[in-house]
Amino acid sequence: MRYLLWSVLLAALVLGFATPVATAEKQLSVIPLETIEPTPINLGQWESEVSCQVGNLNQTRYGILNFLTPPEDYKLVFDPMTTCTVCPVGFRLSKVHVLLRVLDACTIAMSVDVERAMYATPDCPEPGAVLCATVVYQVNLPSEGLYDVGIPIDSTGSPDCDCLAMGQKYLLSVHFQGVSCSPVPFLEADAGPAIPCTNWNNRGAGWVDLAVEWPDWPGQLRFFADARCCNPPTAIENNTWGRIKTVFR
Repeated sequence: MRYLLWSVLLAALVLGFATPVATAEKQLSVIPLETIEPTPINLGQWESEVSCQVGNLNQTRYGILNFLTPPEDYKLVFDPMTTCTVCPVGFRLSKVHVLLRVLDACTIAMSVDVERAMYATPDCPEPGAVLCATVVYQVNLPSEGLYDVGIPIDSTGSPDCDCLAMGQKYLLSVHFQGVSCSPVPFLEADAGPAIPCTNWNNRGAGWVDLAVEWPDWPGQLRFFADARCCNPPTAIENNTWGRIKTVFR
């Protein structure tokens, strides 16, 4: 497996698969990746019942190399109605999945949160208010390979996150505090094309739209989450009257 990954990396650099674009302090290099089964790394406890999944459920197509520079944050905007039609009123997240690929053993300090999108300009959902957040976990990836890192979301004590209303957009946020390995883990993206106002990054100077700042950004970040159906106890004023009535049936 190591030989295969290094071969892909070398081929990308030699044959021109990599796409370097210098912007600020980073350089974007993208390579195509084969689809392989990820090894699950599950942290903590979470609800076992899963009604659906939200976020980016597409297959991985590209790897973004040597791009992580912790501490920094990445966020993916998602519409729960796109993949969670079984939940007509609301959903509760139980575990956030982050796909990471490494070329050697690696320890990563990371956490996740869930946010409601805000709109500074019409039709462009941006990072907004944090609804719930996890502690920082130390994630040990034991060897080269692809890992599905599952981080539980505990909504206890976070009423705004206990049951999220459908009909709104949210963000899955991943905070990378530090990594021990070099090269750093690959970020993974789907086949794209990248959608503006969907993939966000903050490396200390404010939020930037990855699809805008790096025009060759390949696709959407591979973040997704397990969810179960629920009836929102709050914030139902943003739903249609038909949905509000279902809460009281």
